[in-house]
Amino acid sequence: MKKLVWACRIFYLCLMLLLFFVLDYYHFLLLNVTLAYIPFEIAVFLYHKKRNPFVFWIMAVAWLLFFPNAFYLVTDFFHLKQFRIYDYNGILKKDSFLWQSFSVMATSIFFGLFVGNLSLQFFLNAAKERMKKDRTFILLPLVLLLSSYGIYLGRFERLHTVHLITEPVEALKSILDVSSFQFEFIFYLFVLQLLVYLMFRFFPKRP
Repeated sequence: MKKLVWACRIFYLCLMLLLFFVLDYYHFLLLNVTLAYIPFEIAVFLYHKKRNPFVFWIMAVAWLLFFPNAFYLVTDFFHLKQFRIYDYNGILKKDSFLWQSFSVMATSIFFGLFVGNLSLQFFLNAAKERMKKDRTFILLPLVLLLSSYGIYLGRFERLHTVHLITEPVEALKSILDVSSFQFEFIFYLFVLQLLVYLMFRFFPKRP
């Protein structure tokens, strides 16, 4: 497991250097990928050593605040809409920059999904050790529902996790603003996140 953790760290560092120094057009991914990566490090911190209960639950709250950023990355695919991806015949263009953009975004998004689901697995395992009974069957859907809500706030209210600290009043207003579409979006993203996590966790079944 340590090798996997360090592989993720090295990949993250290489991706950041590439986005910053080579692919400067994608600077917006620097923040999005970093916010998606933070819960991974928090989960590793909680999972690999039994922490003081106070420290554990404080860090667990921090993990929950950052966790939605992992799956939020999926919605970045919509940035490709700024390109005219089809020619006059309705066929995808043979445009090098278009496919470079797709490849960079797909790499960033798949990495975010991987470390996000890995952090969720670590967190659930760490929480399970602290509970008298295994309540992860309740904790998992609760986390994914809150994550779906967080993704909604990030995408439609433009609320980043850091705004909870820098702009708490405006963040609270966004959180309390409720609409029917909000519930539909949360349902769709909850199902999607659950399916992705179950596939990550159980398929293929580890020996």
